[in-house]
Amino acid sequence: MGGDRSDLWFFSEEREMLIDGVIVFMTEIDPKMKDRFNSLSEDLKSEIMKQNVQIRSLQDLIHCLEKIVKEG
Repeated sequence: MGGDRSDLWFFSEEREMLIDGVIVFMTEIDPKMKDRFNSLSEDLKSEIMKQNVQIRSLQDLIHCLEKIVKEG
């Protein structure tokens, strides 16, 4: 992955990690969304982290929350 990725809040170096020989994609939260993300309940934050998404805007966060609700 090219460029400086130090602006990312989670997993600043890579969006993928190798676990037991399997590539696992990780959720990425942009620093400008940190306050909104932190305002959510621990359960919601945990569910978002399981979604393997990039949250770079309020729209991304809303979309992810809608997906979680639909999956119920």
